[in-house]
Amino acid sequence: MLGNLIDNAVDAAAAHPPAKPFVEVGMWAEPDATVLSVADNGPGVPTALRAAVFREGWSTKKAPPHRGRGIGLTLVRGVARRYGGSVRLGERPGGGAVVTVRLPRNPPVAAGAAP
Repeated sequence: MLGNLIDNAVDAAAAHPPAKPFVEVGMWAEPDATVLSVADNGPGVPTALRAAVFREGWSTKKAPPHRGRGIGLTLVRGVARRYGGSVRLGERPGGGAVVTVRLPRNPPVAAGAAP
């Protein structure tokens, strides 16, 4: 999950370089959740497209001939939801995007998952 978010952020920052592209990664504990945050200073995602980025097949990148694109954020959201969590895409202060994943500290056991 975290690897996919970092890969996306690095790609976004590198593809639209301001003076110094960068990615910020954070992880912290709250009383009821563990929170992951990945932010970049790329172009960001327009508000109107923020729900679409989680649809399977949606990508800003051209698909290579041997496989498709646009499954990473779909999987991130699916895993988070499976364990009672959530994913939010927003705007990073100063420009760029920030993805925040909240995972409950005591998640419900997902159907079909080993406890």
